[in-house]
Order: sequence, then structure tokens, then C-alpha cells
Amino acid sequence: MSTLQKRPDAATYAIEDLVPLAKEGTLRVPTFHRLFKWRPTDIRDLFDSIWRGFPIGTLLFWKKPAEESRFLLGGVEIEGKQQTDALWIVDGQQRISSLVSVLAPSSAPTEGFDLDFDLAWEDAPDRDQRSTPFQFPEARKPPESSWLPMHSVLDSERLDSWLDASGVRGSHQEYVRRARRLNRLIREYKIPVYVVETEDPKTVALIFDRVNTAGRRLDRSEVLGELMRSTGEGDSLPEMGRRVLDLGFGELDQDLLLKVVLATNGVDITTASGKHLHEVSDITGAIENAEAGLIKTIDFLRRDARIPHEALLPYSFPVIVLACFFRAFSSPKPRSRALLARWLWRGAITGEHRAERIPAVRAIFKGLADAGNDEELAVQHLLSSVPRARPEAEARAFRFGTAQSKLELLALSSLGPRDLVEGNLLDPGPLLSEHGGRAVLSVVAGDDASGARCPRSGRSRTS
Repeated sequence: MSTLQKRPDAATYAIEDLVPLAKEGTLRVPTFHRLFKWRPTDIRDLFDSIWRGFPIGTLLFWKKPAEESRFLLGGVEIEGKQQTDALWIVDGQQRISSLVSVLAPSSAPTEGFDLDFDLAWEDAPDRDQRSTPFQFPEARKPPESSWLPMHSVLDSERLDSWLDASGVRGSHQEYVRRARRLNRLIREYKIPVYVVETEDPKTVALIFDRVNTAGRRLDRSEVLGELMRSTGEGDSLPEMGRRVLDLGFGELDQDLLLKVVLATNGVDITTASGKHLHEVSDITGAIENAEAGLIKTIDFLRRDARIPHEALLPYSFPVIVLACFFRAFSSPKPRSRALLARWLWRGAITGEHRAERIPAVRAIFKGLADAGNDEELAVQHLLSSVPRARPEAEARAFRFGTAQSKLELLALSSLGPRDLVEGNLLDPGPLLSEHGGRAVLSVVAGDDASGARCPRSGRSRTS
């Protein structure tokens, strides 16, 4: 491991300077980038902290040449040109992705990044209970007239346009003052940044490991793998991810792929991290075995469970368990496959597959291991791990990405959606691969049961 010959540059970047750097492609993510993992509440809290003047942590960049490439930062596609001094994001991808996707989307912000600021929040008598002025639009309800879209805040001209178009300028001068104050606070907020210059990706990974001690951590080996991948040195786990992507089931999170590899090789995933991958004697063989189980799992999810795409998986935990099962039983009996589907749906509907209880997770994998070559015993063990009782139905607003909404979409998918123009059956998988959450359109909006207000959404090809 080398020592840094040049001490890292310590600087601060204002958001109004950082966001353009990201949009122009100077800030890069590794070729096999991590999927965006933050929840809407994480994004809201980030902007609330900035508004209040709280620190949001330090960013870590690695100065390194970069080839021309196209990649995603949250919900924004970036076209990066070839550069000799690109800044690779080692620590801070979630924060930078949130800033860019909320403040400077290429068009309308995608779902989960459509954040608003309530200019009337300070006047609300219950504002102590409503802890933040930052809000996401509720499903089927238009935003309040006092809600300022955050994608209009960073650019002063765009903010002026919104103030005029919304009528706020002529009716609420105090709102105008608050909007301009928000514009200034966001633009001028400064984030500390360290820029490291070295040829050794292991040194960068170690630096990350020592400074990143809070929040939703990336594993050191995950960082190392991404950095090695970005410089063309290759990494077997990303290669596995690309091969799985070719199956057309969607892009599986690298964290999930790592857990599949570890679990299929007998490592306890409740305590394991990426460093355990390097403790496996035959990494190539371990990944090949995991991939074989994963391919059969995806086939099962499609054919037996009728889940056409990973975007509709209510929970990811069953993928790990099924990969272990199919690793041990490559050609299970039809009865076993039917019972596995029953286990999958029971766990999804009851929420058991959140896998929140570590003892229960460990018991599942121990039971599979103890079953040995007894396929029926392994299946019955899985069935015994999920409740039989059906939970009470609970009405909630639809929001793509939640487990309940995914179950609702799977139920609708099972009815055989058809093209509204040509009448032929639609395959939700390719639609989700191409459009993501935008493949699901709101057809009826309104507060009353009759659904009297029906917005025009153009010529939809989904039903």
C-alpha cells in the first residue's frame, strides 16, 4: 500500500458550482455505478439540513483521467467527455445525485426527486408538528399553491419565471422574500471536499474506509471494486452483474449480487461485508456458482411467481434465499416450485421478507444448510418461516417503489394488460426496463370515489 506523495487538496465547493461540474461530466461515477439507494425521506432531510445550515458531511474525490462515457446521477443522465483531470466520486454519490436530480433535472424531475418547498410553512400554526417545509407531492393530489418546486430554485431566472407564472409575486410579497432567501441559501451553501491524487486504487479505498464512519456506508471492497472497474482493471462482480442484466430482468443492485455470492458460499450475510469475498478461496468459482443459482432464480421468478421484472420485486431478500436453494437443488420438482411460490407470496404479503429480524434470517439459511440433499425438507423449512394468516387490507396512496404498490402492480399484471391501440397483450418487463417508474401512469386522479377528474395523459400504451 502506497503513501500519498501529494497531500490531498482540501477545498469547499458551493452548490451553485458543484452542480454544474456534475452536469458537465467533470464529476464521474465508476463504470458499473451503484444504483441510487436513498429514500425520499433521505433526500428531504438533506435539503432540510442545507436550509437550516447544518453540515452534511465531506465529499471525497479521486482525480483521475476519464474516457468519454454516459452515466446516471440519480435521475439525470450525464454525457461525460474525455478528460485528463476528472473527479471520481469516492464518497458522496448519494448526496451529489440528490442535489443534481432535485435542483437541475434535464427535464421534469423524476419520481422521488420532485421535492417542493412550502413557502407558507412558517405561517402554519402546527409547524412544530410539521417538522420541515420540504414536501413531496402526494399521489393523486396537486401540490399546494405555496409549494415552490425545488427544480426552480437554483437558477434565479427560473425562480423569477415561477414567481410570475404562479401568481405569487403579485399576491404574496413575503413568499417572494422567502423564495429569494431559499435561492441564496441553496446557491451559496458550501460543502467541504478532499481531492486525492494517486495511482493506487487500494489507497483511495483505505482512505474512504477510514473517513466514512456514519450513514449508509459503502463497503470498502465495493468502493475498491468500483474504482478498479473505472480504470479498466476489471472486477468479477460487476461482470456478473452485466451478464445478469442481459437476461432482461433488470439491473440488480451490486449489494444484492454480493450477498448472493456470499450466501451461496455459506457466509452469514447478517454480519458479512465485501471483505469476506476476498476470504473465499476460489472467488471465480464462487461467483460462477452464485450466478448459476441466480439465473435459475430469475427463471423461477418469471415463470412460477409471475414477476416479470426486478422493479416489481416487493423485497429483494427472497432473491438471496432462492439462489441458495437453486444452488443446492438445480432441478426441483414441480410441487417444490409451487410451494416456493407460495412461500414467496406469503412473505411478500405479510412483510416477513423485509428480513428485519437477524435471528430469523440466520435461521432460514441454517435450515437450508441442515436440509442437506433433502429437497422437501428444505421447502417445508422455508414455508414454516412465513406466517399463514393473511394481514388486514390497508388502503394507502399508490407510490411506485413501495412493497404494497408493487404487489398491486403484480396483481394488475396478472390480469393481462393490453395495448390500448392494437389490443395485443403487453409484457411489463421491457416497458419497465425502458421507462422505469414512468411505465406506470396515473389514469384517474381525484379525492372523490367517482374519480370525476381524469387528467389527459396523452396516448398511453399501458392499461
